[in-house]
Amino acid sequence: MGTVLEARGLVVRRGQHTVLRGADLSLEPGTCTLLLGENGTGKSTLIEAILGLHPLEEGVVQTQSKVVRDAEGRRARHPHLPLGVLLQTDGSVRDQSVRHHLEVCAMAAGVRVDDEELAELAQRMDLRHRLDD
Repeated sequence: MGTVLEARGLVVRRGQHTVLRGADLSLEPGTCTLLLGENGTGKSTLIEAILGLHPLEEGVVQTQSKVVRDAEGRRARHPHLPLGVLLQTDGSVRDQSVRHHLEVCAMAAGVRVDDEELAELAQRMDLRHRLDD
């Protein structure tokens, strides 16, 4: 089957600071992988970059040898990353609205939602009245 997910040479910057430099990750089928390291070593940033939550300055993310995203701006039309992620703490930004949080989650999953679809989703979760909170 080959490598399920591969990230090579990922570089992420926040402002003037490089927060991830040349990171690699390879996930093989049937394995369990643990990212272990001190605070501030880039574990969360690596996963967030793979998910597309941070733009890449350099590097490529591939699944089954197909490009999901890279630093040149190439992106899979409908990326299907073979992983699920629970971000540290609650994964939200304190001043982010419920609407924006749902949009970011959808984007990370490679799903585009318009306002109507988002409202329907929020209604199903009994959150429609809280979308702008």
